Amino acid sequence: MTWKKTPEHSGAALLLLLAIAGLYGIGYMSRPPDQPPSPEKERVFVEFAGAVANPGVYEFVRSPDFDRLAAEAEYRAGFSLHAFPWDARFPSGARVRIERDGGQTLMRVGQMTAFYKMTLKIPVSLNHEDRDGLTALPGVGPRLAEAIVRDRAARNGFSVVEDLLSVPGFTRRLYNKIRPYVKP
Repeated sequence: MTWKKTPEHSGAALLLLLAIAGLYGIGYMSRPPDQPPSPEKERVFVEFAGAVANPGVYEFVRSPDFDRLAAEAEYRAGFSLHAFPWDARFPSGARVRIERDGGQTLMRVGQMTAFYKMTLKIPVSLNHEDRDGLTALPGVGPRLAEAIVRDRAARNGFSVVEDLLSVPGFTRRLYNKIRPYVKP
């Protein structure tokens, strides 16, 4: 027995497709306006570096504490870090570096580089990033990054991202291009 495509089959398929689209539209329209169509889980990225077996950037559903980060990186310390508040959580964009200096083990907590942040869609802080980090922003080269750092120092930091427009050589077009990637 062979199956032949007939106009009735095409009509039935089209009717089914319209019914599915209609049901989707009803579900979409019945949602409260302030609710996003598909809520995405919060993504937290933390870099683990230094004297560790598995350095890298790790993703979490919520801000991890040190034990969770160490477990994810399969890090077995074999030492005690008494100075660190163990209940503290690391925010997205944090960099945790373990260093060994003779018999001492140190943990340094800072920020991952702007290059990592750009890749992971974490906003780059205009008030904390150095000249090299600012060059990770699209359209910002070393000269403009230096001008941003000078302007930031002169004004004691940027209070809003729009303050960039007062930096010599910074255009509205460039502002529109980097706006999604930065925060004050």
